Order: sequence, then structure tokens, then C-alpha cells
Amino acid sequence: MLYFIDTEFIELGPNKPIHFLSLGVVREDGAEFYVENADAPFDLANDWVKENVFPYLNINKYGVPFGKIKWDLLNFMRDDSRPRFWANCGAYDWVVLCQLFGDMNYLPSTFPFFCNDIKQLQTHLLCSNLPKQGSTKHNALNDAWHTKQCWEHLKKYGEEKGIILNY
Repeated sequence: MLYFIDTEFIELGPNKPIHFLSLGVVREDGAEFYVENADAPFDLANDWVKENVFPYLNINKYGVPFGKIKWDLLNFMRDDSRPRFWANCGAYDWVVLCQLFGDMNYLPSTFPFFCNDIKQLQTHLLCSNLPKQGSTKHNALNDAWHTKQCWEHLKKYGEEKGIILNY
């Protein structure tokens, strides 16, 4: 099963932790998962995060203690023996998601050690454009839906060029 992911987070710079704020996941069948970290250190956020991410958080509705989030995610992904993840410029998103489990040694055994990237696929296919996002940016669930839309666009683009994407 394909999972399209996006996260929002607080980044403090070199040699500092990345603090998870929210996670949006959309499965290829359209099922969705969204959660916010009720234990996030919101006071550490820079002005950009406060202006561009905080307005779209609703901790009262979606907030879950950090230690429970991985279990909720695994429940959403239950019975999937071969998950494949996609993100858009997703290096940080993948690190943030993996850190829900501790370090790489504690990833579920079915998880790959990598996340596929929409921008890399776009470059590989020599596709000049991706669909514009119509929903609010910097809401992790909206961004995950947009990632799915971009993947579908690239899959169709590849098929038109005779390239079958088997991800």
C-alpha cells in the first residue's frame, strides 16, 4: 500500500532536535490519518512556524500524547506487510515520522528505511510541472493529499511516456 505523508515541525538548527507538531497520512485508497503532538514544545517555535503552521493546528481536537501517536499510526496501517511511503521534498518528513518510533533500530520490521520523494520522481521523469495545491498549505493532512495528487499526476505522466511506475 502507498502512504502519502507530510509533517509539520519545529526545527532549531544544527545539532538541535526536530520537534514534531503534526502528521498527515493519506493511503492510496483515500483513507486518511491526522494527528497533532499534544506534547510539542510550542514555545520553541520560530516566527515562521507561528505564522504559517500554528493557525492550522487544533490541539483540542487532534492532539494526542507523543507516546501514543506511533500506536495510532500502526493501527491505521495494520496488516500492511509492505508499506511504501511518499513525501514531497520529504527528507525531514521521513526523519520526523521515523523518530516517532525512537531511532531507525526501532522502526517496524515492515517499514522500509527510506521514503520515496515526489520531487526526485519529477526530476527523473523530466516533468516540468506539478499540480498546484488548492487547499491550505502547511496543514499536514492537506499537504499529504497534495502529495498524493502529485504522485497520481506523475504516474499518469510516466504512463504517457511509456514508463510504468511500480512503486
